[in-house]
Amino acid sequence: MVSKNMIKDVKIPPRSSESSVRRGCQEEEMVQHLFQSIPNERHYDPFELLHIDTCDPMEADSLVGANLRAKFDSETRIKKYIVAVQMQYDCTVKYARHNVAREFATPSLKAFYDDQGIEQQATAPYAH
Repeated sequence: MVSKNMIKDVKIPPRSSESSVRRGCQEEEMVQHLFQSIPNERHYDPFELLHIDTCDPMEADSLVGANLRAKFDSETRIKKYIVAVQMQYDCTVKYARHNVAREFATPSLKAFYDDQGIEQQATAPYAH
């Protein structure tokens, strides 16, 4: 475009012998560096943060024979899971993160979180 005077006031640098190397060859010789970790990023211990979401009933039961038949069953399953994790692994669940669905907004589940000292965190709906 410059050689045909379609663009004005543009200067093209002279070609050197180094520019004759193909782009693909240059990219293959480049060293890829790993992403640097963010130093201020929050680190959670195992089971300190639980991210919970429900889905439609599954056709098959889980490995232990449990199956979530309806979404209102999720409240009792969450409570049982949290108690089992805290007893079995001798750890403390500090955060329970889930969307703002009705099955997570029950007063008894909120009271359970308060009794256990668990902070309830809400995510955006359909964020998965």
